[in-house]
Amino acid sequence: MDLDRLINNAFNKVLSQDLIETAVENDNAQRLIQYSLDDDYKQHFNTQKLLETAAAKGKLKVIAAIIESQGAIQSPDEYGLNKAMSTAAANGNTDAVKLIGTKLEKEHFTRSLFYAASEGQNETAQTLIDMGAELNEVNNALEVACSCGHYETVQMLIQNGSDVNFNADMALKKAVLHGHNNIARSLVMEHRAEIIDRQFFEQWNPQVFSWEKSRELNDRLQQKHPSKQSKKTKGYSMKI
Repeated sequence: MDLDRLINNAFNKVLSQDLIETAVENDNAQRLIQYSLDDDYKQHFNTQKLLETAAAKGKLKVIAAIIESQGAIQSPDEYGLNKAMSTAAANGNTDAVKLIGTKLEKEHFTRSLFYAASEGQNETAQTLIDMGAELNEVNNALEVACSCGHYETVQMLIQNGSDVNFNADMALKKAVLHGHNNIARSLVMEHRAEIIDRQFFEQWNPQVFSWEKSRELNDRLQQKHPSKQSKKTKGYSMKI
C-alpha cells in the first residue's frame, strides 16, 4: 500500500470517527443510524464505546437508538448494557439509567448503585434503590460511599436500609482508613456501628473508642431518664 493511500485511509478514519462522535454529542440518533448503514462509516463504528459515551453525557435519543435498534446498529450484549448503565450512574444521568435499565434484569442494578454511590450521585442512587438495587452486598454501596467521603450519600443509604454492620466493621474501617472522621463518628454515634477489629482502630484512629464510650453513656442516661411522654386526658396534655 503506497504512502498516499495510507494517509488517505487515516484521514478518512479520523473524519468518520469525528462525525460519528459529533452525532452522539448532538444527540442525533437519525444521523447515527445513517452512519451505521454507510459502508464508509460503519467500519469505524464502535457501538459499545458510543453507548458508553452517550450514557456518560446523558444523550437519551442516541441511547434509545442503540439499545432499541432492530439491526441497523449492532446491539450491545448484557455486559455492555450493564457497563453503560454504570457509566450513566457514575455521571448522575438518572434518565439514562432508567432508560438502559428497561433492557436489564434487576440483578444488574446493584453494580450501578455502587458507581452512583462512589461519585455521590444521590438522586441516581435513590432511583436505583427504588428500581430494586440491593443495598447489602459484598463491596456494597455504603462501603464505597464511606471510602469516598460522601457523607450525605452515607446517610441516604442507611435511611434506605443499608446495614452499617453488614460486613462486620468494614464500612467504619473504610471511613477511618480514608480519613473521613465525620462519617466514622456518625456511623458509631448515630447508627451504632460495631467496633470489632479493635487493634485496627487502635492503630488508625483510637478516637472511635471515645465515640463508642459516649454512645454507651448516652444509652445509660436514656435508660435512667427516659424521655417524658405525653398522656392526653380530655383534651389536656399531661406530663408523666
